[in-house]
Amino acid sequence: MRAFLACAALIVSTIVAGSAHASVGYSCGAKDSNVRLAIEAAYGTSLGGGAANFGGDIEIFVKDVPERVRRISLDLDHLGQNWFRGRDIKLVTRWQAPEEEPFMEVTLIVEVRRGEAEESPYVGTYELWVDAAAV
Repeated sequence: MRAFLACAALIVSTIVAGSAHASVGYSCGAKDSNVRLAIEAAYGTSLGGGAANFGGDIEIFVKDVPERVRRISLDLDHLGQNWFRGRDIKLVTRWQAPEEEPFMEVTLIVEVRRGEAEESPYVGTYELWVDAAAV
């Protein structure tokens, strides 16, 4: 599944006792005939800081997908790779069913880029894979 994705980013800076601290947050969403997804994250802006907060929900509408993975929630533990630099946001998430359940895995890749103007929205694509053992 691959479709259009739009994200909004917010950069907030605060100055305390002469030092500057900044954080960046974004909220992404997509909806088409196959999936609805919503993702939010916050980042520190220091080099290599990574995501300080991450969460999301995926709802899959495809009938061939097992019921167990049609609605899943993501947290920071599911965020395998992420990149927020300049005009680009990229991330890979991986959700897997607990060991006591049959094997099921959902992988989501998001790639978005902001336009040239600072106020431009981030737009891009997502790819979603579902891998599940036959039960």
